[in-house]
Amino acid sequence: MTDQTRWGIDEVMSENRAKKYENETKKKFEKWLEQSPVEYQVQLHQDEDVLVTFKIKQRRKNVPNNK
Repeated sequence: MTDQTRWGIDEVMSENRAKKYENETKKKFEKWLEQSPVEYQVQLHQDEDVLVTFKIKQRRKNVPNNK
């Protein structure tokens, strides 16, 4: 266990929680997108920005089961 009385420990712990939340959110979105029944196109941009274009009039073939 770390010494919580040292200066800056709270800030480091808050940053770590924020990074963990961001990573979990990305994983949940990727899982959701994988199970999406519609066609989509993914475009990657700078700084990890992602643009997802959905083609709502076209269904995907072989959609994984929602588990």
